[in-house]
Amino acid sequence: FSNNCCRTMFAYRDAQSRERRDCSSDVLRRIAVHSIFRSSTANLRLYMSKARIAIIGTGSWSTTAHFPALAAHPDAEIAAICDHREDALKLAADAFGIANTYTDYREMLDQVELDGAVVAVWHVAHYEAARACLEHDLHVMLEKPMVLKASDARDLVTLAGQRDRELIIG
Repeated sequence: FSNNCCRTMFAYRDAQSRERRDCSSDVLRRIAVHSIFRSSTANLRLYMSKARIAIIGTGSWSTTAHFPALAAHPDAEIAAICDHREDALKLAADAFGIANTYTDYREMLDQVELDGAVVAVWHVAHYEAARACLEHDLHVMLEKPMVLKASDARDLVTLAGQRDRELIIG
C-alpha cells in the first residue's frame, strides 16, 4: 500500500469511530429525554444522576465503539458488562475499569439496577437478549442486524411500545 492509501484508510477508520461515538451519545440523549418526561421514581433517578447502562457483548465492536463512547459521556455510567467468554469479559473490564461483570445477561438484569442496555452480541442472540432487556423495562440500543426473523422484529417493536421503552437500532 502507498502512504496515501494508508492515510486514507486511517482517516476512514477514525471517521467511523467518531460516527459510532456520536451514535452512542445520541442514544443516551434519547434515553434521557424519554425518561425525563416520565414520572416514575426510576426515571427521576435517571434525571438526577447518570444513566446506568449495561453492555451485553464485549467483542471488538463494543470495545471500539460503545465502551469508549459511554465511558467518555458525562451523563452515562457503564454499570455492568456481560459476555459468555470470560477472557474477553476480563479484558474489557480491566481496560475500562468495570467491576460488575457477568457471564449470563439474565443474572445481570436480575441483579443490577439499570436504565438501559447496549446489545452487541452474535446476531442469532439479538432477539433473546433484547427481549430480556425490554422485559426488565430497559431502553435498548440493539446492533444491526436487528434480528434474523421479521416476526421477532415485530415482537420487539410491539414490546418496546407496550413498555414505553426506546428500541434503537444502531
